[in-house]
Amino acid sequence: MGTHKKERESERFAKQHVRKSTCAMLVISALIIGAFVGNVVSSLMYQQKQATMSRPMGQPGSTASVDSKQSKLEAAVAANPEDPHAWSDLGHYYFDHNMPERAVAAYEKSLSIAPNHPGIWSDLGVMYRRTGQFKKALDAFEHAAALDPKHITARFNKGIVLLYDLKKKDEALTAWRSILNIDPDAKAPDGRPMTEVIREVETK
Repeated sequence: MGTHKKERESERFAKQHVRKSTCAMLVISALIIGAFVGNVVSSLMYQQKQATMSRPMGQPGSTASVDSKQSKLEAAVAANPEDPHAWSDLGHYYFDHNMPERAVAAYEKSLSIAPNHPGIWSDLGVMYRRTGQFKKALDAFEHAAALDPKHITARFNKGIVLLYDLKKKDEALTAWRSILNIDPDAKAPDGRPMTEVIREVETK
């Protein structure tokens, strides 16, 4: 689930005209082109009102197969309501199939049982953003970064919310510069160096 997870967390550039997930969990005409991403991107990223911080929504083979998988995941949480993994798996399904309100509820339940999972916090932040809960999104990304200081996706998505949703350019740049402290060669979800992304935002 590694690659899919990254994409889920990042908000994607190509879906944001203003992130689930990146993870920005976004194409700004003069800035960045992409799809967390997502997701996150998210998942996830600059044209990600649809988000991720995220990858394209799931593309199941048929409605029947989607319903079947969803039913199995929902049955799993009904049978094991204290299993955080069952809840997070259900949250991922809702995330990937553009059901953000349900994803929020599933992720919140998972984290109420097992709160120390930065990836789930980051995914929850993407879903908060998709449901217009920007302050909660920031809190979730900050929680993810506190649990894992090297969680670059959460920091990137935090910048997305600050820049596009809350119009706090300076704070967004601070969030993105913190990424360079972790990895000076870090890249945005569209593959461009973060140094270039930051420079372009600074000049706007």
